[in-house]
Amino acid sequence: MRLGALEKRNRVWEGAVFYGRLADPYSTTAVESESLSAKLQSFLNGHRVAKDAIVMDAGCADGRVTHFLLDAGMRRIVSTDLDQESVNRLVASLNAEEQEKVLAIVDDFNTLPIASESIDLLVASALLAEMPDFGRAVQSAIRMLKVGGLLFYFDPILEHALVYALVRNDLDEFLRVARTSMRATMWDQRERRYRVHAAHQLEKQLLEHPELEILERDGISMLPSLVFGGVLQDQYASADRKQRLKDAIIALMTENLQIYRQVIYICRRRA
Repeated sequence: MRLGALEKRNRVWEGAVFYGRLADPYSTTAVESESLSAKLQSFLNGHRVAKDAIVMDAGCADGRVTHFLLDAGMRRIVSTDLDQESVNRLVASLNAEEQEKVLAIVDDFNTLPIASESIDLLVASALLAEMPDFGRAVQSAIRMLKVGGLLFYFDPILEHALVYALVRNDLDEFLRVARTSMRATMWDQRERRYRVHAAHQLEKQLLEHPELEILERDGISMLPSLVFGGVLQDQYASADRKQRLKDAIIALMTENLQIYRQVIYICRRRA
């Protein structure tokens, strides 16, 4: 489904900070969301995930992934986040039919009241690396997954945080990221920061859990962020030029160039 249609149907980001950026088709958020939606749909199809599988959107925030899952036809979704306000926005965005398919929970990921081995697919969006103890968070995911269950995990990485600071011509931010491995949550909110790991560090930490088998490695391209979030902040481009840039970026995404803003790991829980 094209992002514009998804946005028009669900209005999921209404009133959220995401919404203003998503409404602009040439924003980083819009292009990345289009890519993520397509990758998630391809994953669900490729792994033949049943529509009635029990799926968890862990770290659901305002519900972007939850709505992608609904649009993919998933009928049993557990959406959870520690932030009450974000979960409230998700619930408010659901129509009556969708509310029957989504169970929303506000709780810490490590203490969720979810039975062991009850989840068929766990989608962890920018969650595990932000938690105080990465290993414990992974073990929490493993606990909830059924044997043979799948983990679709994606997180921003250090490589992008460093490159993005350079594209924005902010050497102070580059040095700060390099020293601390912490990046700003938003470019205009420098003091709100979270930890980012290099891609190989995330993979190494996943491999420390023998219960998990990595099936696929993928990622969300850093090109939308660099072009629309970085370069075009300092130079004018007409709508036609922006469209040509967007088309070029989307075409390059199909080439699977490994220049990622976020890495994606698809794992399966072993017996």
